[in-house]
Amino acid sequence: MFEKLKKTEGKKIFAYLYMELLTVLICYTGSKIYKSDDAIWPRERYIIVATMVICFTFVLVRLYLEKHMSIAKAAGLYHVILLGTMGIMMFPLDYYELRPLYVIPMVMVLFTDLSFGLLTGIAVVVSTYIMVFTNLAEFMYVALIVMVLGCISASVISDLKKFLFTSVIFWAGSFYLCGLYRYFALDATYEKFQYRFGAIGLMVAVATSVVIFVIKYWVFFIRLHMFEGENSIPMRDMKEKSLSLYYRSVEVGELARSAATAIGADVRLSYVAGLLHDLGKLGGSDDLKTCLKVANEYGIPRNVKAIMVECSGKYRKPQTREAAIVMLAASTVAAVEYLRNEGKTVSEDKIIENVFAARVNNGSLSSSGLNLKELYLIERVFRNKYQKG
Repeated sequence: MFEKLKKTEGKKIFAYLYMELLTVLICYTGSKIYKSDDAIWPRERYIIVATMVICFTFVLVRLYLEKHMSIAKAAGLYHVILLGTMGIMMFPLDYYELRPLYVIPMVMVLFTDLSFGLLTGIAVVVSTYIMVFTNLAEFMYVALIVMVLGCISASVISDLKKFLFTSVIFWAGSFYLCGLYRYFALDATYEKFQYRFGAIGLMVAVATSVVIFVIKYWVFFIRLHMFEGENSIPMRDMKEKSLSLYYRSVEVGELARSAATAIGADVRLSYVAGLLHDLGKLGGSDDLKTCLKVANEYGIPRNVKAIMVECSGKYRKPQTREAAIVMLAASTVAAVEYLRNEGKTVSEDKIIENVFAARVNNGSLSSSGLNLKELYLIERVFRNKYQKG
């Protein structure tokens, strides 16, 4: 086992050394996009390259410290950050409002979390305006503010009302800051707010939100639809192999859907994850390796697989409200079924109370983002479901 761990750590170190080398090469190439060797002093070139490398290295270190992220996924995300940044900066456009640098950190928010997206955004924005190294660098501060607004918007995309509200703030901020920047920048002849440049910033911000929405709901939402309902391929296979497993999974899915509706979580994701949380048993085991293998064979989306890993609490605590909902639903259904099979006359209310207390007391829900009010609402939904049943 120790030899295997050493090999894995060796591969990880090698992969990150390669990415650091790639960073230096990309940053050096980027430093030459706008300035020829004759137009910039050598020491300024060193400053530009060094600053860009430092910015991106912070992102790389954060990825390295992420224990639950595979090397392949980390490398994929980092290549998008580096190459995406250079790709955007190489477009032959005169106005920097037309360069939606904040689309990269917003995409990172979708695939990881808000903090990583913000760190990526700082690296991208600072390095690109250092790369330009002209009096346009004041726009860096405007771009940083716009980037933060964009990342916050992307972080709440699972809640469409919040996403629309934060997107409107993002668009308004882009309009105002771009127009205001052009009011003060470059040419003293500007005597009033520049609505033209504000409109450019607004159009780019709206287009970016549309791109983020499409990424989220085309890549994840549409694929998720394939596994929704009791007649999906994995559910049909589950029904053929074990009726008890099938009906238990349906019950967990229904509970999870009702709970997600009550607290405003992602209803479809909670429902599908509840249906498929025990999918690994189709492979003859419920261990992590078998679970992921079976999930990959069916093409289960990444966000559902994450919940499948987290909902038992054996491998990782739930990191989202949806994963916590599925954990509570699965634990409740299993406890009720066990006690019924044992012939013990314990009320469903008492079972639910014990399940919730156990999960709270052992810290299983500490990273999920659920608050006490939401826990109370979920518990009440579960009680109502069993009383009606």
